[in-house]
Amino acid sequence: MKINFDSGKVASDVSYMKLFHVDKIVSLDPDGIIALVLNNCAAAKAKLGEHKAALADFDKALGLYPLYAEAYSNRAVTKGILGQIEEAIVDYDEAVKICPQFVAAIVNRAFFQIKIGNYTAASADYDRARAITDPEDFWTLNRLESLRTLLLKIVN
Repeated sequence: MKINFDSGKVASDVSYMKLFHVDKIVSLDPDGIIALVLNNCAAAKAKLGEHKAALADFDKALGLYPLYAEAYSNRAVTKGILGQIEEAIVDYDEAVKICPQFVAAIVNRAFFQIKIGNYTAASADYDRARAITDPEDFWTLNRLESLRTLLLKIVN
């Protein structure tokens, strides 16, 4: 079993692998394995506040395996922390293009869309995420409620 930190609940290895294409990343592909390790190292560096070093590792991971949705999402979080909001949105776009069911990336992108005043895109992301969110995924449902509340405040 593996914790899916994007939804806050335990996910089977199979569902995790399907969502993030981990099976394709590591299937007899040394570059994919290295990309997976680099993504994990970068995430650890970001948690330690070493954001520029983390970005370098995310870039290396994506250079080796450009279809790694989770690495795009993780890099977007780091770019957001550094104030690179537009660049973060581009990374979320890539993550969602690769993995259309990546709800956490859609929700996070919506919050960043609000930061740059793109309320129409944020609202569209809210609707999309709401439509595909598992009704038992309480972490995501709470984030969606926060997003909805924020969008309502902006409209009113």
